[in-house]
Amino acid sequence: MSPRIVGFAPAAWLVAFVAWVLDPAKRKAFYGLLAALGTLLVVAGVRTDSWVTGWVGVVAAALDLVALVLGTWKARRIEVKVLYAAQLALLAALKLVGVLTDGQASYLGDLGNQALAIVPMLILFWRTDTKTPTGEPLLEYRARHGLRAAPEV
Repeated sequence: MSPRIVGFAPAAWLVAFVAWVLDPAKRKAFYGLLAALGTLLVVAGVRTDSWVTGWVGVVAAALDLVALVLGTWKARRIEVKVLYAAQLALLAALKLVGVLTDGQASYLGDLGNQALAIVPMLILFWRTDTKTPTGEPLLEYRARHGLRAAPEV
């Protein structure tokens, strides 16, 4: 029996977070809660309507971006165009609330574009299987060529 640190299970928390973020109904409930909190801040006079609207947009864009990345990772396919669009939405929301200036948003956009430019190469590296003659993943190779056993190498 392996020793276990009581109360410390980061993998379990991560799995729970991923499951929560990928569930559209739970995300929709969170958006409703966020809108209610924003309304409460405006009604109480703590913050202005424009401030709340901007920050709700930032949190929603960030959560959508996390859900998109986790969903594509779970599906083992990444839509680079969708990631570009999500990056633009997040940067626009951060500019709207005044967290980023135009120059900072442009700089972060350039960094994000450079990072996303290497994603297809990483996908090819991740998906290439040297055990198949074509380099495609073994399950796809078997399905495409009607094989049940592993190909001879």
